[in-house]
Amino acid sequence: MLKNTTLTIGTVLGLVCTTCFTPVHADEKLQGQWLTENQNNIVTISQSADGIWRGTITQAEDESQQQVLLVNDIKPNNNGYTAKINAIKAGKWLEANLKLNGQQLQITARHGFFSKTMTWSKK
Repeated sequence: MLKNTTLTIGTVLGLVCTTCFTPVHADEKLQGQWLTENQNNIVTISQSADGIWRGTITQAEDESQQQVLLVNDIKPNNNGYTAKINAIKAGKWLEANLKLNGQQLQITARHGFFSKTMTWSKK
């Protein structure tokens, strides 16, 4: 009886430890092409070879912005995702929250006391 109890406790601990230390990945539903709110750009979100989820402008009205990294370091949290958003004109990276709602991605970027929310649509 003691051996079975030890095995069961060991199995449970093993599962708990595996769950705790398994790397967390952004939801694969984020992967793909997203039409920005102004519908002038397409951002492609994918997981890079180093395991980080990123979004790059793959089609832009302003050709100088093509292939610019727009969203970086996407990570899941309790309410969706956190990420860094490239404020290209300001030359800064802003903290952001991303929330997936079906075929829409709601992005709220913050800078100090100010925030801006935009909605992208899955292409």
